[in-house]
Amino acid sequence: MIALFSSIFLALGFGAAPARADTASEICVINDSDRPLLFAADPRQGARLLARLAPRDRLCAGDAGQGGVVSVYADAAAMEGCSRLVGPGGQDSLLRYAEFDRCAWSSNTVAR
Repeated sequence: MIALFSSIFLALGFGAAPARADTASEICVINDSDRPLLFAADPRQGARLLARLAPRDRLCAGDAGQGGVVSVYADAAAMEGCSRLVGPGGQDSLLRYAEFDRCAWSSNTVAR
């Protein structure tokens, strides 16, 4: 179901296909913003990982070929953040953080 939604979303031009992770069994998130933030890599199969990432750092979690969700939060006390679905072996990069799921990600931002 998620794969179908993602395919429709991409087919309608709402985002580019995400770059691939280093291996087909990991999902990754990269902090391409200009400040440290709290990130999560939450695979469908496997353990959720949380880490505060400095700019240009990466967090990966094993996904057993199932994909998952990558998220970012201002800090551990934040109630809201931003999340993106990633396919098996996929990754996404946070370009700019904004509260209430208004972040700019490499998969939903057009290069200028």
